[in-house]
Amino acid sequence: MEATGNTAYFVEEVEKRAGRVVVVNPYQFKVISQSVKKTDQNDAKVIALFLEKDMLPEVRVKRDEQAKLSSVAQTRDKLVKLRTILKNKLNNIFARNALVLGKESLSSEKGLREVEKENFGLVTNTEIKVIVEQIRSLNKSIAELEQIMIDSSKTMDGHKNLTSIKGIGGKGAAIMLSAIGNIHDFSDSGKLASYFGITPRVQNSGD
Repeated sequence: MEATGNTAYFVEEVEKRAGRVVVVNPYQFKVISQSVKKTDQNDAKVIALFLEKDMLPEVRVKRDEQAKLSSVAQTRDKLVKLRTILKNKLNNIFARNALVLGKESLSSEKGLREVEKENFGLVTNTEIKVIVEQIRSLNKSIAELEQIMIDSSKTMDGHKNLTSIKGIGGKGAAIMLSAIGNIHDFSDSGKLASYFGITPRVQNSGD
């Protein structure tokens, strides 16, 4: 879980007056959320005790630049998913009319124009026209978001390292950086891998 927006601003302001600020997710910290003795004083004691033992479910707080990139990446992801839904709808329409669209036929402007040429009657043609228009609009919006992500991520720590890896371009690096945030939040590479859900697997050859 990550904290952004107003939380990030509050943390930055408090950090000016404190050595370290720890943001806790109460839904993951049942000791507090399900406490029988629910008072600020008691909660503060419990939090201090778990903080001392480094056992608090700390929430990562992304800074302004990182939070903005993350927000754009989330919006892009929603638009990509919406575009996929519309493409699937077109595939269903064509399948209903005993036609199969090519795998990449909806991924280019040429393919979309070919789709519009089919004649299934006024009602279905109108539906296809509206869906294709929406896909075109989404293509434009997604491309615009991807470009601003690429441009804004170029100055972030880790961008050059990521793009130096074969197979990772500007867009891929921007998406990864939007998830990573501040690389210094992770004390070692293992914790970074764990954050991404990459867990090493050890297997003996005799197993």
